[in-house]
Formats: sequence, structure tokens, C-alpha cells
Amino acid sequence: TEASTALVNINWNKSANATSYRWFATTATGSFSAPLLRVASNNAGTDSVLTLTSGGIDNILNSLNIKRTDSVKVKWTVYAYMGSDSLKANQDWNITLVLKRILGAFNLTAPSNNARVEVVQNSAATVTISWSGANAANKYVWKATTLNGNFTNPLLNLNSDNSGTNNNLTLTSGAIDGILATNGVKRGDSITLQWTVFAFETTDSLKATETFNITLIRKRILGSFNLSNPINNARLVVTPNSTSPIIINWIAAANAVTYKWKAATLTGNFTNPLLNLASDNAGVDAKLTLTHNALDAVLASNGIAKGDSIKLQWTVFAYETTDSLKANETFNITLVRGAGVGVNNIDFKNNFNVYPNPAQTELNINSNELTGNLKIKLYSITGKLLIDKNMEASANNKIDVSHLQDGIYMLSIEGNNGKTATIKVVVAH
Repeated sequence: TEASTALVNINWNKSANATSYRWFATTATGSFSAPLLRVASNNAGTDSVLTLTSGGIDNILNSLNIKRTDSVKVKWTVYAYMGSDSLKANQDWNITLVLKRILGAFNLTAPSNNARVEVVQNSAATVTISWSGANAANKYVWKATTLNGNFTNPLLNLNSDNSGTNNNLTLTSGAIDGILATNGVKRGDSITLQWTVFAFETTDSLKATETFNITLIRKRILGSFNLSNPINNARLVVTPNSTSPIIINWIAAANAVTYKWKAATLTGNFTNPLLNLASDNAGVDAKLTLTHNALDAVLASNGIAKGDSIKLQWTVFAYETTDSLKANETFNITLVRGAGVGVNNIDFKNNFNVYPNPAQTELNINSNELTGNLKIKLYSITGKLLIDKNMEASANNKIDVSHLQDGIYMLSIEGNNGKTATIKVVVAH
């Protein structure tokens, strides 16, 4: 045992005429010509006994990298000496030396096995992990890993409180939430881990008797919310050339910072929606205002002829810095392209080549088949006029879109004959 002063006596019969003795020890397969240990007996080698302390032997085993509770089997003998003469004892004896554990067994206490703990972003509320103290321990390390992981390479490896000396670890709910976030756990999701504690002493380490499981849940910051208007399965006739508003609204979600309205075909999805628009006021408001003519242009750009209709599904996603949440419902809506005013100018639209589409910095409008003045207008999907200029029909007209955000826009080109072409343009930087 480490630091023990208990005595271990090794003795033998005296050899006639011997003036000194030495005790030799080596591995079970080693030799005494190159021993592990060579120690003179008591009284400067003159006695037929060698006295060692338990702590001294413990230190020797430590120096040989023998771990606590492990053992080593050695063989030993004694050599007698007189002048230039030496003689080995008649026997080689074996002895098994066991390095005694210093640390006492200890147990985990809290949270209890299979506990569920909900954690909240930025919360200063504390979560205390505790265990019974281990005898002789001077340091503790708390370790957590996945259910199929191990404690050699744990997910978390933290000293206990007070620089590792306390038999508890205090973490804040917010700190745990941050750890889960960095490990890919999403809001509202959970992860089940296994955890334990290791106690340490200068030359000893010991795992707690138990390994506990714990389920950590990242609390949702955003509150659930509902869609309002248009009601589910609404039918809306979209009027071309009308700037009348179409208002889509929903109940505000608690803690939401921004919203996006998404619409997709009935067989599509909201990961790659047909429309993906920030709500009013740069995404802040719980409503989205579109105009009839902007929505009509979207339908036209998707091949919906006047008088025809398309059925879409729509919903809203709320966002917070690290959280996102879909509305409780998904509504259906049928959009019908009304007849509107004027002539369907398909032939006029074919006079233009607009490229590149998607555009990054510039949009080229090739109209070399036409002459005269063109009125060029670019609208946001919500109907806001962003660009308004007159150009002469040519092959080299350009408009700058470098300042626009990524998204869908409607390009309106009116000729001096009164005909208008509406073309969907995508800006993607």
C-alpha cells in the first residue's frame, strides 16, 4: 500500500562463512544476471533478513508501471558473499505482489438514473450533478458520452467544482443548451447520454460504481402559433393589372423575431417551396401583403393560363436566433387567374430575351426585334416597385440588380404599342 510503513520481512538461513547478502528479484521469465531488483540485506548487508516497507514496495511497483489492483509475479533468491566468492541460495521462490487500491468505491447520486432534464438557452438556472466522495480522492472528473460511446473518448470531460476537488459539478441550463447546440441537437429534440465520474489520487484512478443515463431536452424558445387567413381551402381569383392587396396573416409566435411565408404545390414540400417570402416589415410582422398583379405574374410565370387555376399548400415558419418553428397548420388555397383588362400579350413577350436568369449583378434585356421606347419596371413579389426607367429598344439594355436581395422579382416591359410583357426574374448572388 502507498505510504504504508507496515514491514515486509524477507529472510533466509545463514550461509557458512558469508560476510554479506544480497536479495535479487526478477520477472517470472527473467534472470538474476539482469534482475529487476538487487538489494543488500539489513545492517549493511550482513544480516540474513531484508526488511522493506509496504509503501516502499508500492513505489517500486509504481516505477514498473503496475496499475492499482494489478499484480506482478516475480521470482526471488539470495546471494551470499565472502571476498571474491559468491553463492546462490538453493531455491528460487515465486511471490505475487499486488498493488492495493487506494481509492474507496463511491456512488453516483444525482440526477437519478434515467432522469430527464430540460435545458433552456441563456438560462442561469443550475443543474447540479453529484456523487458520494471516494476515500483518498483529490480530484474528480465527470464524463458523458453517447449510449454507444465510451469514457475513453467521451463527448464531455469536465472537472468537478472547485477545480475538481468537490464531489459535485454545477452547470447552467444555458451552458448545457449551448453544448447540445454545438453537437447538432435541434430545438425541441433530445439526446440520451450515459455518464459517470472518475476519482483520482496521485497514483490511482477509479470509476464510480454506476453508469447513469440522462436524457437532455433542448426547450423550444418559440411558442406554437396558428394560421389565420386566407382560411383553409379558400378560393381566390387573382386579377391582373390590379394593385389591390392580398393579405395573408397568422397569430404571432412567442419570441419570434422573423417569419417566412412558404407555398408549394400539393405534391411539393416546404424545403424547396414554390414561394418563400419574408413577411411585411422585413420579416417582422405576422402578416404578408401581396398585390393581385404580382401574384398574377407569379402564376403566369409558372404556366397558369388566364381562367385556369392552381391549388397550393401554404404555411408560415417563425424564426428566432437559434430556433425555427412551423405553424401548427398547413392550409390549402386555390388561386384562379382572372381575365383582367387588356390582351394576353404572349407574342409581345416572345420579343424579349432576358438573361442571365438567375442574375447576380446585371440583367440583360435583348429587344433588337423592336423599336421605340420601352417602359421597364421591376417589382418585388409583394408588388413593391423597385426599378422604373425608360429605355430604347435594343440588344444592349441592362439593369443593375446587384443591390437587390436574393429572391423572385417581376419584370414588366411595356412597349409603345401599349402591350405589356411580364417575366419572372430570380436574383441569386
